[in-house]
Amino acid sequence: MRLAFTLLAVSAIGCAGQAGAENDGSDQAAIVGGVLDRGDPAVVALLAYQIPLGEIAYCTGTLIAPDVVLAAGHCGTVRAVALGKDASGAWSPRMSVDEPVRPEGYSGEGKAYDFALYHLHAPIEDIAPIPLNTAALDDLPPTTPVRHVGYGSTHTTLGIPRGYGEKRQITYPITRVDELFIHSGGKGAQTCLFDSGGPAFMDLGDGEKLAAVVSDGDGCDGDSWDGRVDRADVLAWIDLTLGAWGSARP
Repeated sequence: MRLAFTLLAVSAIGCAGQAGAENDGSDQAAIVGGVLDRGDPAVVALLAYQIPLGEIAYCTGTLIAPDVVLAAGHCGTVRAVALGKDASGAWSPRMSVDEPVRPEGYSGEGKAYDFALYHLHAPIEDIAPIPLNTAALDDLPPTTPVRHVGYGSTHTTLGIPRGYGEKRQITYPITRVDELFIHSGGKGAQTCLFDSGGPAFMDLGDGEKLAAVVSDGDGCDGDSWDGRVDRADVLAWIDLTLGAWGSARP
């Protein structure tokens, strides 16, 4: 589980949580083995404050409407959303957000309904939101490629995460699909710390769409699982929440 990995990192840096922002203390999923991503402007970083690291890209999210970011429920409360290729730079544009809204069935990292919607205080007019995949994924073959994008760390030193804050991407085939999750990744190519909430993009013949949200994994070099957004109950919750905010997905 990623939680054990995070507790090791926290112990090594003397960090027991964050001040000024609340999350549930579980570890966040980072891209290992990926390459720098200078595109994907709709993929954003969720910023939190952790002593002694300061402000960090604690999670990744995706703009699915001009004023709404979809991420993981366990990302919790964040300070702001950062745009651009490098969320660690002071020059990276910041957007204020409200408290996250989670679906009723949310119960934690790596579990069912690990989703959250963040309402921005102002819409982002110059970035196109990402469409969600609504086609059923139950019968996808294990050769189907999935592309992950995130701001997570690339490696650790004595349990301390390194290399986080820059946007990276990686593509590899899925391994299986179950009722709730898409599974993928393996040794040397995987999501890990601070990638939680980020997108799993897939192209099923009608262009690349957001198919799932990074939730959890077996360490940073084993199986990982991403919450499927094609489920009717998940899509209904998203549309209901966006409608209450006077927004809509593309």
